[in-house]
Amino acid sequence: MIRIQNLITTVRARRKELGVLEKEQVGLFIVADAGSGMGSTRPEINDVYKENEDMILRLARVSAIEHKSFSFLEATPDLRWIPAFGPEIAVLYERQIDIAAERERLTKELAKHEKNLTNSERQLNNEAFMAKAPAPIVEGLRKQAAETVTLRDKTKAALDALPPN
Repeated sequence: MIRIQNLITTVRARRKELGVLEKEQVGLFIVADAGSGMGSTRPEINDVYKENEDMILRLARVSAIEHKSFSFLEATPDLRWIPAFGPEIAVLYERQIDIAAERERLTKELAKHEKNLTNSERQLNNEAFMAKAPAPIVEGLRKQAAETVTLRDKTKAALDALPPN
């Protein structure tokens, strides 16, 4: 049972890394091949994953499990295989996005960052404000401006990375 719990925990952690929505199902490749030196050297232990497949499907929110060979794992490093306390797994998920909606969202976010940055720079360049403002306020404003620049740059990069309409 510990092997199943570890597998489910690993799949859930990988889902979180990939940003999979809670209720969305993913596919799963698993290599638990006794002949490959992965997992256990006893086939009956590796069969525990097949015997408990329905539980894994339900608790890890997986739509299908495909048992693969070690040679398949070696041939597909781009699947980013990860160890699951014995077997190796690859969570299959490709995020589908509405490009037009994502472009609109990022454009609005970029405009918000630009506005915030303009306001921060206006205050930081105002000599009267700087002369009267307490040091912690000025420092906070500088820190906020630096964070806004970082967010703006990330948003620009994400917008540029979108495929053309």
